[in-house]
Amino acid sequence: MGIITPVLMLIIQGSVPQQKRGTAISLNTFTNTFSQTLGAAVFGTLFNLQVNANGGDSSMINSSFEHQKVDPDTLASVQGHLFVGIHTVFASIMILAFFAVIIGFVLIKKVGQKELSQS
Repeated sequence: MGIITPVLMLIIQGSVPQQKRGTAISLNTFTNTFSQTLGAAVFGTLFNLQVNANGGDSSMINSSFEHQKVDPDTLASVQGHLFVGIHTVFASIMILAFFAVIIGFVLIKKVGQKELSQS
C-alpha cells in the first residue's frame, strides 16, 4: 500500500474533473478504511473459527507464555493451532488476490474494447 497509494491518488486526481477531485479522493479514502475494517473482521473471524475448529483451547491461547506457566507440549499444541489459523488466513487472501487479478484483467479488456468501438 505504501508504494501504490501515492500513484493511485495521482491516477484518481487525473481521471476526474478538478471540481470533483475532493469527492473522488474522499471516496477512495472511505473505501480503503471500510475495506480494512471489514477485512480485519472477516479474517479475524476466519482465524478464530479455524483455531477453535482444530481443538484449540482459547483459554490457553490467552495464557501468559513469558512466565513459563504452560508446559512445552501444550505450548507446541497451541503453536500448531495458531499456525493453522494463520495459514488459513493467508491462503484465503491469496485466493481473493487471484480473483482480483482475474477481475482486473476482465475489466481492462472491456474498457479497451469500449475505447476501440468509440474510435
